[in-house]
Amino acid sequence: MIDNVLELWKKISQKRNFDEKYYDIEEAKEIKKNLKLPLDKTIYSGLKVKEPSIEEFIKVFFEANSSFTAMMNDLLNMFEEIGAKQTDKNLEISFEFKKLEPYTVNLNKFKSEIKRLKSIEKEILILSNPSINEYLNLITELKKLNFSGKLDNEIIDYNKFDVSFTKTKNQDMNVLLENFKNIIKEINKYKTDKELLEEILNENDYEKFKIDNIPWLIVNSLKDLNEKFDDLEESYQQKCLSLLKNFINKMDLKKQKIIKKVEVFEEFLNLPFWKKRYELYSVWIFTLIYDVIKKYDYKIHVIDGRLIFPFKETHLATVYLEDNKNIFIYCEKKTPLSAPVGKSRKGHIQPDYSFFIEPLSNINSSILEIECKQYKKQSSDNFAKALIDYSNGRPNSKVFLVNYCDVDYISIEKKANKLINNFEKERCAVFGNINSKNNDKIDKLKKEIENNLFKSYIISENSKIKVRLTWGKEPNDLDLKCIYMGSISNTINYQNKSLNNIFFKEDVTLGYGPEEIEFSVHENATYKFQVEDYNKTKELKNSNAKIDFLIDDKLVKCLELNENLNEEDVWNVFIVNVEKMNEKEFKLNFLFEI
Repeated sequence: MIDNVLELWKKISQKRNFDEKYYDIEEAKEIKKNLKLPLDKTIYSGLKVKEPSIEEFIKVFFEANSSFTAMMNDLLNMFEEIGAKQTDKNLEISFEFKKLEPYTVNLNKFKSEIKRLKSIEKEILILSNPSINEYLNLITELKKLNFSGKLDNEIIDYNKFDVSFTKTKNQDMNVLLENFKNIIKEINKYKTDKELLEEILNENDYEKFKIDNIPWLIVNSLKDLNEKFDDLEESYQQKCLSLLKNFINKMDLKKQKIIKKVEVFEEFLNLPFWKKRYELYSVWIFTLIYDVIKKYDYKIHVIDGRLIFPFKETHLATVYLEDNKNIFIYCEKKTPLSAPVGKSRKGHIQPDYSFFIEPLSNINSSILEIECKQYKKQSSDNFAKALIDYSNGRPNSKVFLVNYCDVDYISIEKKANKLINNFEKERCAVFGNINSKNNDKIDKLKKEIENNLFKSYIISENSKIKVRLTWGKEPNDLDLKCIYMGSISNTINYQNKSLNNIFFKEDVTLGYGPEEIEFSVHENATYKFQVEDYNKTKELKNSNAKIDFLIDDKLVKCLELNENLNEEDVWNVFIVNVEKMNEKEFKLNFLFEI
């Protein structure tokens, strides 16, 4: 039997369910801080110096791990939505943490484990005295005195119940009623959780009866007595005082037994979801992807009522777009890569999430790769090697590396540039502190995912947008132009260099470029960008022309000229449509590219 917090923590540590030296180092710091333990000692050493109660320790433990609690709730919300939309069965979720050892739960079981996670954090307060017979005797005696014992069912919700009494002329009566009122307040302060109580006391109907029916059973009787007390004869008053004194002075509150609390806590720490919480991080990242794609026409691929996260190549979802330009979402999609720089990658890469368009067999069809890391402290070497291998292995794709804790992208970029000469930093991005405690960081990541998948960008009225043209030596004079269609319409080029917040920078006539158009948005409008060969040499297709599209100096799209031109001397690059969303934000959509 565990009867103190030192024994409890020793048992947790022995089971290796908490790693305060590495994976759980931040949570360990928070536990020490909130329990006022020495920060330079282990939790166990600190508990020997200052030993809190088991209840206090459990409360602080779950507060420190609140990010995991939120992660599980996000997963539950996603699973419930998917189950409601795509299967009439009770959705099953399968996590294949190890080969041949899948952990499969149905949605109801998943919800019950989440419920246990939520409820373990709550205090349980019950009445230890008086006995049920004493309650019933009091009700009987009050009825004999013509005081009602009826209780309106609508006010049995004890978490909201409010008891108030008026002052009588008798001080003893006032003290008794005040004592009763304080007991009610104490119970309401703890907000006893009926569902948890039933779970823990599932074989103790006596305790459940007391918390469900007592002291509410006598509330109306006491209120009736309170109102009429001053009008009673003295003998009746004394009889009522005697009844209430014997009863109310016996009322006693106690917390749930410690051993029950410990058993529930230990049971929770043995759940597969807790033990595998680090592997679950990449699954939780899928909830962010899901939040993005569910705004579109999508399908999560549930097979025979089961959603599988197998940690091997699997087609998880499809997003259906116009003109059959669908996006196929995979986890662990494996493709070959010669000479990867990462030691763990042997002739192939296998990012956590891959987003492909057709043809699916072509690595150039990848448009976005997401790799998930749950490092407490970044490894610049490992992160740089991951970005290099994934960007080399998926040559047309953006590569996002997502980490649970903070990252320093500058050091990662420096490391990548030391490892190889041609690190394509424009295609890579690193996102740190992506966890349930950082909503701003999460929103930024989701916005970047949406921008890269759906050719749309949310920009502000202050955003500076640049379209930059570069090319080879010949033809020597290519011209970038923008056809603007808004409240007024016109063409911006080397001849007409400014209009309505649109500016043409410099006309280059000796090859290479760059030529650049910069603009900011303030109204609903359409921008059509073209490149023309001024001398009409018919060699535009051999010019190696390239367009960079930048928002606030960040490259978001890079387009290279395709040899299959519709016209010999004109390249229709893209059309951009700008739609005002609110007073400060605009949505920028690429309508087509050639």
